[in-house]
Amino acid sequence: MIEKKVIAFEGPHASGKTSSIIELSKRLKNKGFSVDTLFEEDLFKGSIAPYCNSSVIESNLSPLTKSMFYLLAYTARINMEIPKLDSKNILVERYYFAPIILQYLALKDQGVKLEEVINFVTKPFGILLPPPSITFVLLAPPRILSERFYKREGRRMNDKEIKKAKDLIKYYRKFQDRFSDYHLLNTNCRQEELCNLLEKKLFENKIIKK
Repeated sequence: MIEKKVIAFEGPHASGKTSSIIELSKRLKNKGFSVDTLFEEDLFKGSIAPYCNSSVIESNLSPLTKSMFYLLAYTARINMEIPKLDSKNILVERYYFAPIILQYLALKDQGVKLEEVINFVTKPFGILLPPPSITFVLLAPPRILSERFYKREGRRMNDKEIKKAKDLIKYYRKFQDRFSDYHLLNTNCRQEELCNLLEKKLFENKIIKK
C-alpha cells in the first residue's frame, strides 16, 4: 500500500482554500511530485444535496440530522475516498475541523460540549480516523473575507454568513493547541506569497513525498 501524505486546507469561505490547492498542486506537479486533489464542492453530491436549495449549510435539515450527514460524508471521504487515490500526496479542501466547529455551534444549545463533538467526529464508535499529515488553516480578517466573497459570488455576505466566518475563525484558533501539525496562516497577502509559504512549510516539515 502506498503511504500517503494528506495535506488538509481549512478556513472560512473566501479564505483562499480552493485557489491555494490549485496553485500548489500545479507547483508540486511541475517539480515531479504525484498529487491528487479533493474539493469540498464534490463532497455532498448524492447524499445531503437533495435536501438543499443552494447551500449544504443552509439546508432545511434539523441540526442533529445535518450533523449526522456531515459526519457520514467526511468519514466516507477520509475512510474510503482518500485511500483509493493513487498519488502519494493528497491536497484536501477541508478535513474534519470545520465539521467539528459547525456541529458544535449547531448543537451546543442542547448541552453538547466541544470535546464531545471532537471525539465523536475524530473517533466514530471509538475508531480513530487518520489525522491529516499537516493542516493549513487559512485565515483573514472578516472585512477581507467579505470583499473576496463579493468578487467571487457577486453579492455581499449576509449577517449570518459574517457571524459564521467569525465563529469559524474563533474556534480554528482554539484548535491550535489541541491538534498537532496544525498551522494558522494569514492569507491577507498575494497568492504567490501564500503559496511560497505553503511550499516552504511542506518541505520544512518533510511532508511532501516523491
